[in-house]
Amino acid sequence: MRPGMVMLAALAAIGACTQVQEIERTGDVPLVLADTAGQARTVTYQVPDPSSDGMTPRITVLRGTACQLGSQRATRTSLFTISNRDYANVFQDEFRRAGYRALDAAAAGTPGDARGVAADFRIIGVMSNVRANVCLPAVDLGNLYDGKGEASMTVRWEVHAAAGKSVVYTTTQRGYAKVDDPIPAAPRELLRAAFARAIHGLLADEGFRAAMRATGG
Repeated sequence: MRPGMVMLAALAAIGACTQVQEIERTGDVPLVLADTAGQARTVTYQVPDPSSDGMTPRITVLRGTACQLGSQRATRTSLFTISNRDYANVFQDEFRRAGYRALDAAAAGTPGDARGVAADFRIIGVMSNVRANVCLPAVDLGNLYDGKGEASMTVRWEVHAAAGKSVVYTTTQRGYAKVDDPIPAAPRELLRAAFARAIHGLLADEGFRAAMRATGG
């Protein structure tokens, strides 16, 4: 059984009710493509420190075929594990879609990515208020995997130049995602989508785009 399913199975088996979490709903931000100068820049995502406070998602699992907030037979909130690699892959995918030269993720304290290549800019995303409400409409039929719901998070982006030696720009963006029809691995996919929305906010930020155009990296 997948780790996420173990968590969902444990939560779905609990009968005590709790309150659903407050989700910060924000509008969508279209993917803004890099300009000519930005396309020449290399960027890398720095994997967060595992001990960072506030980035561990809190997931509320809802039971019942209707899945209307407040009408479920049982809810339970607990921490949920999503790998740093998931976030790193989303970052790389979205930046490459926007036309930036996104290298592999880098660990804190290292000069380059996994291959030792140093990027012009290293970007750190400090996540907070990471939460999701997920409904398992077919849990009573034994389906602990397919779900729907919504998720939100706040990401404070730090753009570092010259392998993290100086901060050239900071901005805070919010991410939000909603899925109306059941999908596999709903908690993971909702969090990935919310993170992608926060990335789109960064890519559209004029201060960030100006930093990418600056010479010297």
